[in-house]
Amino acid sequence: MSSIVAASSFTANLFKSTIAYGLFGWNKLSHSGDTDTADESLTFLSDPVILSELRTFLKDGDKLNRLSDDAVVKICRQVEFFYTEGNLNQEEMVSLTKSLVDQSLWYLPLMDKAASPEPEISACK
Repeated sequence: MSSIVAASSFTANLFKSTIAYGLFGWNKLSHSGDTDTADESLTFLSDPVILSELRTFLKDGDKLNRLSDDAVVKICRQVEFFYTEGNLNQEEMVSLTKSLVDQSLWYLPLMDKAASPEPEISACK
């Protein structure tokens, strides 16, 4: 019985929100709350050793320009978590970040291989 009440409550809230959006438009405060971290900065970027190593690594092969914006955000969030909660030293942080970047660019060898023309093999007569 409680699941039916919860489902109907959810459905009513969904319809109410949809109608409000249709009548009044988007509310800019819709995404504010506990998870709003716009005021926080990334503390791992304040470490000069980590920052210089990352700059050097990301310039190699133009990796920074090949990462999507979404991938950069995800990498930064993971690195920030491990920097604040993981108790990793600088070398481990750089290694972790390099690993995350390489995992995000897993598709590059496939694209490079697809871009290079395959040699044509002539049929033997």
